[in-house]
Amino acid sequence: NNNNNNNNNNNNSNTGGGLNDREGMKSNWIRKTATPTTSSTATSPISSHAPLDESTSPSPEEQYASRLYGKLRDLVYSSPYVDPSYVLSRLPYGELIEIRALMLERLGHHLEALALYVTDLKDLDLAEAYCDRVYDATVAAQAAAAETLAAMQADAEDKVAREAAAVAAAQLVIATRDNTISRMHEAGQKLEESLRSRIEEVEDLVRTQENLESDLRSTQKELYASQTEKDRIQIALGEAEEAARRWREEAEKGVEALERVEKELEERSEELRVTIETVYKTREELALRTEELRNMTEKLDNTEEALGKSNEHLQDHSKALQSTQSELEGVKSELEVTQSRLQFTQSELESTQSELQSVQSELQSTHSKLQSTLLELQGAQSELQSTYSKLQSTQSELQSIRSELQST
Repeated sequence: NNNNNNNNNNNNSNTGGGLNDREGMKSNWIRKTATPTTSSTATSPISSHAPLDESTSPSPEEQYASRLYGKLRDLVYSSPYVDPSYVLSRLPYGELIEIRALMLERLGHHLEALALYVTDLKDLDLAEAYCDRVYDATVAAQAAAAETLAAMQADAEDKVAREAAAVAAAQLVIATRDNTISRMHEAGQKLEESLRSRIEEVEDLVRTQENLESDLRSTQKELYASQTEKDRIQIALGEAEEAARRWREEAEKGVEALERVEKELEERSEELRVTIETVYKTREELALRTEELRNMTEKLDNTEEALGKSNEHLQDHSKALQSTQSELEGVKSELEVTQSRLQFTQSELESTQSELQSVQSELQSTHSKLQSTLLELQGAQSELQSTYSKLQSTQSELQSIRSELQST
């Protein structure tokens, strides 16, 4: 046993005292009573030394034995590698009573351990520390300890045992009452905090539900307004497409008439051919301008403004086309008159240069009118193309709005 204790002492000194951090709180009460009690009746080699005289200082051997005994108690109480059942089976009866009580405590036999502290060791400090540990362990062990103390107090043969049992029972009752009150107070505070948090959660849920209901109502209103706006835009688009189709047909007819007039003028005069080439160049420039205008009109985002502007442009285009048609009819009549004059006065034109010059001036004026009419038609065609592109963009926007409404 001494060799094993020396080995344990060396191992504990190498590991910083040999106490497990998780069991440190359990062994604090043992450190307070590191020296064995003088009233112990143990006869083991560790604790069987005679009580020391207070007037003499302990010898180095006694100090070493006391420290070794304290480390032994720490080891058997806190080490997870010590088997309490095995230690109890190896301990002789009536020896190392404090070690036996520690092993009984680890096994959960609190009644037997308390009996050893009160009746065998008759140590009030150890009994009080044991009552504290039993109270902190379980409520069932606490009640059993109280019954055991009462039985020990009733069956005690001497005054010391009765006093020890009475004091231990009183301390156990006081600790039980104080700790029960504190635990009830803590439980009440926790319950109050839990109820307060639950009430706050319920209030948050109610506010969230109200917000969701208001959002749902506003979303329904927006959907209804969007559906009405979509129907109105579809009607306006249908009307605009029909008007654009009619104007496009009229413009194509006007362009065909102009091409016929240009061919006739090419046959009549070389100057008119040069002028027509200039007109084609101007058309190319107008096409470039038309492309630029188309790129600019694609940037319009507001559907209502685009539709309003489209309606205004379409009205202007209809007026321009009507005026262009009237001018074309006038030009056509003038061309017919001029052609009849040319047929009837061809011989006179060969003889009279002056009349030819007058006819040429009339042709030039007619050409200028045709050129202006062609420019107006080109402008109308470009505006129709821009209107068609706007309608296409508006239709794409309506499709996107329809998809958003469907997704919503």
